[in-house]
Amino acid sequence: MSTALASLCDEIKLALLGHEGAIGELLERVLGYERAHWHNLESRVIDVELHTQAYLEAVR
Repeated sequence: MSTALASLCDEIKLALLGHEGAIGELLERVLGYERAHWHNLESRVIDVELHTQAYLEAVR
């Protein structure tokens, strides 16, 4: 397995198991949005309109 792929696999493992790293943070945001945990999203600097549009496109 290439080093880049191994690194990506590690990053995905961290994200899925502990919501760590950049992918983990993104996963946490998506899960918060899906579960309507708005208080968790309000504390983060995000463009809500962009986030909503991206989410709706992803679930089509």
